[in-house]
Amino acid sequence: GHEMKSVPNFLNRLRDGRGVAAGTLAGLLVRCAGVATTLVAMPIALHTLGELRFGTFLLLFGVVNWISLGSFGIQNAFGRAVASKSIRSDDVPDMLGAALVYAAATTCLTATVVAGAFLIWRSFIGTNLDVSMEEVTTSAALMILLSILQIVLQAFEGMRIGNLQTYAISLTNLAGSVFSFVCLTTLPSIWPHMAVFVIALNGGLLFAAALNALLVMRKVRPRFSHLKRDLDSLRRLARSGIAYLIMGV
Repeated sequence: GHEMKSVPNFLNRLRDGRGVAAGTLAGLLVRCAGVATTLVAMPIALHTLGELRFGTFLLLFGVVNWISLGSFGIQNAFGRAVASKSIRSDDVPDMLGAALVYAAATTCLTATVVAGAFLIWRSFIGTNLDVSMEEVTTSAALMILLSILQIVLQAFEGMRIGNLQTYAISLTNLAGSVFSFVCLTTLPSIWPHMAVFVIALNGGLLFAAALNALLVMRKVRPRFSHLKRDLDSLRRLARSGIAYLIMGV
């Protein structure tokens, strides 16, 4: 009974700003979990795929990872707008819907550019490396799809940032790390394919983003009724997004 009561008390301290140390600990725990997942993933991937396919997977991961810049930092910009109270509480669902559309448009545009870069890259490795192009293409398509979904759902993180609930993002990221760890320790022995590691790593990020989105929508659901007006309002957020893009590059 004492342990059951301690969990809400811990979350309440995080919410009201008194648990700075606890919030820092939650963030540190998530970072440690991410590092641990990477340390587990790399040896398993190297053993499962072999040196050549493992190196190809790392190169593929590096190319597709550029899609992460496609959000233009909308979650941080949206979060600052919520925190500054420049958005009325009644308009937050509309702005959340607009942020999702904005993120989807910019991320898909970025993904198109990255996909073109991937095709050019594939034309080079296809003549130099003895790697199955079917495996590479399947893994790339899956990685691009999961990355797009994950980045679009990051718009919901803006609500957390604006309400000073970054601890909630840390906790859902921790759940994503657990998802990745479970996938890494079970799937490679069943299906020794590059796509397995895409599911484990990119799928873990998507799982965390989707879980956070579901928790946010319990209180605030996105609306799209005044989309044109709300997208116009997001133009000022796009300026900070461009700054984020430049820093990311």
